This record gives sequence, C-alpha cells and structure tokens, in this order.
Amino acid sequence: GFNYYTSRQVRKSRPGDVIGSWPLGSGAVELDAAFEIHPTWKKTDTFWFWINAPGFRNMMKWIKNNYGDIEILVTENGLAIGQVGLNDVDRVKYYRDHLEQMWLTINEDGVNVTGYTAWSLMDNFEWTDGYITKFGLYEVDFTDPKRPRTPRASAKYYKDVIRSHSYDVSDKYMKEEL
Repeated sequence: GFNYYTSRQVRKSRPGDVIGSWPLGSGAVELDAAFEIHPTWKKTDTFWFWINAPGFRNMMKWIKNNYGDIEILVTENGLAIGQVGLNDVDRVKYYRDHLEQMWLTINEDGVNVTGYTAWSLMDNFEWTDGYITKFGLYEVDFTDPKRPRTPRASAKYYKDVIRSHSYDVSDKYMKEEL
C-alpha cells in the first residue's frame, strides 16, 4: 500500500539550518537532511500541504527502481483544504492531475499500479486540524446531530472517473460556479 498527499525536496543540511521534527517539520535530524518546498508548488490551507502532482509519479518510479516490479496499491491520495463548500474546484484539479500522473507512470514508466483509492470519502477528524481541514468528497455538516452528507463537485468527478475509466472528465467540474 502507498499513501501520497504532498512532496518535499530533500537536501543535506547546512550549518545553521534549523530542522524541525519529522515528518511534518523542515527536515530529519537523524538523516542530516533538510526539506524544501519548490516555489512553483501551490500551498493549501493546511500548514504541511503543498500540491505537487509530478511528485506522485516520481515516488512510484522510485519504488519500482528501488524495490523492483512490485505491485503498488494507492491506498490514500487526496487534498486537504479549509472551509470550501460544495464547489471544490481545487480538489477536482488535484485528483485530475494526480490520476494523470498515475496513468503516465503505468503507461510510460511501466510501474505496476493495480489500484487507487481517493482519500477521503467524507470529511473527518484530522489529527492536527480537528474538523477544520476538509479531505472529503462528501461534505459533512458537523453542526447537525444527524451529520448529513452532501456530495461535492469532487464526488461527482470521481464518480465519472470510475464510470468512464478516465481521469479526463473534469471540464464540467472545473467551473467556479456549478
């Protein structure tokens, strides 16, 4: 199983680097490594999350190069954002771009990816953010004791991906107003 959300660039630490704690800090002291964020990556509402879809492909290629032609099942992949509502265009774009990278690594790099799971089906309690950060394809109203769930644009997009066996169905979900 393989979980992927975000990326970091890693380099050997330099004198004067202040390295925070692993895994969400600015490096790993025990590895003498510093983490960096590429300036072109988009920052999300969550302190540890930048969007880098090519990093998804690069990690799967790295697994193949280092461990051989093993089966990879993507068990978690998704976008953490703040209060977004039902028109989560950024999440649709995140899924489209990451599914495209997965398609490329299967078809161009020969990586043995056999399954994919979007994270998460619905909003939930996140370890560092409580109920503020939203990962879900379905919005959950945590103020209502019945916790009603309403599909976001990303749920409809993902449904079309599954139905059509194609990531390239996002145009109608990329509009600012649905």
